[in-house]
Amino acid sequence: MEDGLVAKLGGNPALVLAALRRKGELSLVDIVNSTQLTRGQVRYALGKLIESGHVIMRGKHGDRATRYAAKE
Repeated sequence: MEDGLVAKLGGNPALVLAALRRKGELSLVDIVNSTQLTRGQVRYALGKLIESGHVIMRGKHGDRATRYAAKE
């Protein structure tokens, strides 16, 4: 994966991606707890990471069962 691209997206996407790579598939709440970012910051970072192809979403928006994973 192109980590230089993640760095260009900013610090929070890099933190979120690192948590997903370290811990595997996580929910939004799990990511918040792992990174100490706010829900809003995590949602924004996930949006950027999904858009850039670094993260995949398993589930649908607004569903508490939705999980996120780093793309391999």
